[in-house]
Amino acid sequence: MNLEDENQQARALKDRSQAICAAECEGLFDGGPPARLEMILGLMGPGQKRIYRRAALSVVVSWVPLFVMTAAQTILYNDASFASFVSDYGAHARFLITAPILILAERDCLPELSLLGAHFLTSGLISPRETPKFLDIVLSTRRLRDSLGIEILLLALAIGISIGIVMRVPLDQGPGWHAIELAHGKVVSVAGWWNACVALPLLLLLVFGWVWRLLIWMRFLWLVSRMHLRIMPTHPDKTGGLRFLDVSVQLFTAVALGLSIMVAGTVANGVLNGHGSVAALRDALIGMSIVIVLAIEGPLCVFAGQLRQAWRKGVLEYGILAHHVAFELERKWLYRPRDANPLTTIECTEDPNSFFDIVANVHQMNALPIGTRNLIVLVAVTLLPFIPIVASIIPLAKILKILGGLVL
Repeated sequence: MNLEDENQQARALKDRSQAICAAECEGLFDGGPPARLEMILGLMGPGQKRIYRRAALSVVVSWVPLFVMTAAQTILYNDASFASFVSDYGAHARFLITAPILILAERDCLPELSLLGAHFLTSGLISPRETPKFLDIVLSTRRLRDSLGIEILLLALAIGISIGIVMRVPLDQGPGWHAIELAHGKVVSVAGWWNACVALPLLLLLVFGWVWRLLIWMRFLWLVSRMHLRIMPTHPDKTGGLRFLDVSVQLFTAVALGLSIMVAGTVANGVLNGHGSVAALRDALIGMSIVIVLAIEGPLCVFAGQLRQAWRKGVLEYGILAHHVAFELERKWLYRPRDANPLTTIECTEDPNSFFDIVANVHQMNALPIGTRNLIVLVAVTLLPFIPIVASIIPLAKILKILGGLVL
């Protein structure tokens, strides 16, 4: 076998390796807990996500039974269970809004997140030599996504936390509809047990599923950041070609909204019913914003090291090249013979501005693939569910006055 045949064979192996890797990247993050359980229950099928049906079913299984059970309890025992449930903002936020949002978020987030993962390969950031290593990362990510042990663990954790709340929290400290008054004292109502054994575990499993996906995404980015990426300092996105990762912030925005609504509903129970304080609302606002931003924007920071290194190298190398180009232009344009016509000295085909624009991209290169606009939108969406609570405490005129003071 001659050298040319060996080179062709090597290229064929590289092309095959990249093709296999690209195929494995397809739908990389499109799954995860509780997908296996939903398939066992017939809620999903191969290639059939049935997202809208599952979102509606989550309300039918969790919120609707609680509504019916508390109403029946009020009729049978002539107590205030139904009124207590109606005024329970946390229950409505959790089961009527957050659970469907977390399911609907799968429609856009998971397929697009898989495309972002594959973009490392299709964009050329991964060299053919590094493709086998990237393939190992992809395969390990798939194994973690579809791990049966993790799904069983999350299911057990969701059920354990839910039943633990019922067993540990005194009935006097919980919502009124959780308990029923009998001759020998208070006991957990049917609605309370349904909440503990069905509704709350379902919600927690959805939340844990998204937490697990986010952890897998973090791990994937961290492992890729340890590879030798072909970062281009001259890339027009001014982030070495990694700015596409900022799209992930948009994809997780719906999840952030759902979680924020869940927390806001719990805070509303305390503040609007007179059991909470403005300080608790303030702490919830600040804490929720910090947690969401760190969880969604934080994983993108793992590329800061390579971006800074590429920036330093690019500034030096392109700085030298720009200096030579500028020197040559200066010599050609300014130090021409006295009798030379300047219009003939400068060739019209030369376009030094385009080159210097490229060099400017190097100097303006960012150290993080994070966009200000998406960050602002993420924070705004996180704080949005708390606006009705704030408006109920602070008069609208005062809010407008504060906003006016910030703008003017």
